[in-house]
Amino acid sequence: LRAALEFSLADQAGPRVTLDFMIALRNHWYADGYLAEGRRWLDLALALPGQDADNSRAHALWVAAWVCLLQGDSPAAHARLDDCDALAASLGDRRAAGFARSLRGTAELFAGRLTEAIALFEAALAIFAGIADAEGSGWAYFQLAISLAHRGDSTRAQAVCAEALQAGESRGERQSRSP
Repeated sequence: LRAALEFSLADQAGPRVTLDFMIALRNHWYADGYLAEGRRWLDLALALPGQDADNSRAHALWVAAWVCLLQGDSPAAHARLDDCDALAASLGDRRAAGFARSLRGTAELFAGRLTEAIALFEAALAIFAGIADAEGSGWAYFQLAISLAHRGDSTRAQAVCAEALQAGESRGERQSRSP
């Protein structure tokens, strides 16, 4: 994997392939315990010259923000999210905008600002519903339910979980519904 990443960074075809590779590996960085390495690769990829203001860069920015948040580096995460928001707005990339909104909610959740987190997750859900994005919706539903539970609103948290299961089932999503 590292050899492929190094090759990708040196590829003369441009940074888009590298950025798409980083996006595809997003779950690997956090689920497999490679946050520091993932952040290093993401930082290298985002610093490549010749990058166009395109959807690949917008999505790589929210992936990088997620890694930064999981490392506890909120300032870096917010900087990446600011760039992602601006780029998503200029491109009309609602999916990147939805993930940026959801990750801003995650930052608020991590900081214990539950009211703000809930509002951001609800806004992200509205974006994801508008584009029928099962992955983004699943992520936002999950964190909205956690935020509600932390606030002590278990009834609404359970309702959000039920809604998430129903939405996932209607779209054929299986990851979050797996036993």
